[in-house]
Amino acid sequence: MDVVRLDGVTKAFGSVRAVNGLSLTIRQGEILGFLGTNGAGKTTTIKMLLGFFRPDGGSLSVLGGDPCDPDTRKKIGFMPETAYYYPYLNIRELLALYGGLCGMSKAEIRARSEALIVRVGLESAGARLLRHYSKGMLQRAGIAQALLHDPDLLILDEPFTGLDPLARIHFRDLILELRRRGKTVFFS
Repeated sequence: MDVVRLDGVTKAFGSVRAVNGLSLTIRQGEILGFLGTNGAGKTTTIKMLLGFFRPDGGSLSVLGGDPCDPDTRKKIGFMPETAYYYPYLNIRELLALYGGLCGMSKAEIRARSEALIVRVGLESAGARLLRHYSKGMLQRAGIAQALLHDPDLLILDEPFTGLDPLARIHFRDLILELRRRGKTVFFS
C-alpha cells in the first residue's frame, strides 16, 4: 500500500514557489529521509502531508486518504522541529494530555507512556518539569509524544536536532524497530 503519494505537487506563497512539481511515493514499512537545503520546501511538504496546507497543484494522499480527514490524521504521529510544551508539566502529564487529545483511554495512556518513557531514555527524568529539560530531552519527549497513539505513519521534522551521539543511535534503532513492525517513517 502507498502510505504517502504525491503527484506533481506544487505550493507557492505569493511569488515564492516553495514546492515545485514534487512526485513521491512511500510504501508501508519504508523509511524516507527527506533531504534538502534550507528553504528547499521540506517543512512545507510536511505541512501538506499533515493537512496544514493544501497544495496549489497536483494531488496528494496519505494512508489512502485526505490528510485533512480526522480518520487519516488519527493514524499519523508528528514531531515538529521545535515543539513548545507546557513548561509546568512533567513527561507523564504531557503524554496524558496528548493521549487524551487522541481519544486514548487512561489505562492505554498509562501503559504506552511508561513503555515510551523508558524507550526514549527519560525514566530518570519522569518527575522533572519539562522546563528543566535540555533540548535533547525535549526532543526525546517529542518522540514519545509522536509515538504515543501507535501511528501507522510517523512524520518527524529534523528529529536529530539537539540529540547527543548516543541518543541518535538509540533513535536510529527505534526507527528500525518501527519499520520491522510495519510502520512508515518520513523524516527531514
